[in-house]
Amino acid sequence: MKEFRKKHNPEIMVIAETRTSEANAMRQLRKLRLHDRCICIHPEGRAGGIWLCWTDKVQISEPLFISKQEHEWLLSGVYASPQYLRRRLLWEEFQNIAGEWSGPWMAVGDFNSITTSSEKCGGSRTFPSLASNEFKETIAQCNFLDLGFSGSNFTWTNSQFGGGYIAERLDRALANGDWRVKFSDATVNHLARAKSDHNPLLISTAPDPGPRRLPFRSRNRLSQLRLDDGSTVYGQQNIQNETVAYFHNLYKSENPRLRAKLMGVIPRLVTDEENERFISMPEESEIKKSSQCPIQKHRDLI
Repeated sequence: MKEFRKKHNPEIMVIAETRTSEANAMRQLRKLRLHDRCICIHPEGRAGGIWLCWTDKVQISEPLFISKQEHEWLLSGVYASPQYLRRRLLWEEFQNIAGEWSGPWMAVGDFNSITTSSEKCGGSRTFPSLASNEFKETIAQCNFLDLGFSGSNFTWTNSQFGGGYIAERLDRALANGDWRVKFSDATVNHLARAKSDHNPLLISTAPDPGPRRLPFRSRNRLSQLRLDDGSTVYGQQNIQNETVAYFHNLYKSENPRLRAKLMGVIPRLVTDEENERFISMPEESEIKKSSQCPIQKHRDLI
């Protein structure tokens, strides 16, 4: 955590699945000088636990209202139980919050759930499941939007190899429309894992200034991008990342599949009859003829 703070200097940190006692948590937070700016929910035995820490650049009051200059919004730090029935209780709590809160709202953390089969690699491929459908229903009832991401496709792995390998996108950032409007350039990056089976998520609410460029004005701006799996990406940086990734994967593939709309505008230069002739197996006489002629003609070179 010390190295993470030094490198990224976050104003707010949500640390899920801490698995440490209250006494040990306070010792660590004092070392980080965060013991007076932290809300801790301690684990039950060795399971769970979540910390929310912040710097003096923001103001936080309970429930977790974030205030900075003119911005004020609700933050939910999430650690969802791997147990299905306990997760259902959390989804009900989210739906209750949605019925009472009408302002900007973001929820971030380990949801221990996936929404599509593309968010899992390895293990059982049964999909959709009842658990994933209930998670998607909760997202819809809370009017949440997935903030998307750049980086690794998965945020958790079981750290096994070969046939036992499993990876999933369990961690994510969700926000309602008001939050997205307030922070339209927000981005989510999946950072590399370090001493954990989860990837840290780095969320930036301000646009990346990047290298200085010459002034450019444009009247048109793409505000969202719908992906092939039905999900929607928001924010200029996320849209740019998805666009680059799409064409990168398309052109590096040994067997690229163009969309039907694109195939419809590409002129056909080979007829079906010619194509059948090209892909048909040659007859034995044709093989002998093609292999013998060069040998007879250039026998003195062999």
